[in-house]
Amino acid sequence: MTATKTTRPTVEQLIEEFKSYREDPEQVRRDEEELKERLRGYEQKYGMRSTDVHAAIDRKELQETLEVCNWLMDYHDLEGWWPE
Repeated sequence: MTATKTTRPTVEQLIEEFKSYREDPEQVRRDEEELKERLRGYEQKYGMRSTDVHAAIDRKELQETLEVCNWLMDYHDLEGWWPE
């Protein structure tokens, strides 16, 4: 049996792939819809709006679990907000 060696893409190749992916308006629309659907799921599960998550964590009403962190990342991705 011969082992096949897989080559991993370079960082430059990944960047180019990502750029072309993000330049497809239909793909951007699908991604946005997927984010919105995930956010609706989190909001339904936890009974609060995405805009209230940070305050709920600060008030110790919501524990900052991995799932809550994923929720926040999805929310920030959708809102286009990430600190520089």
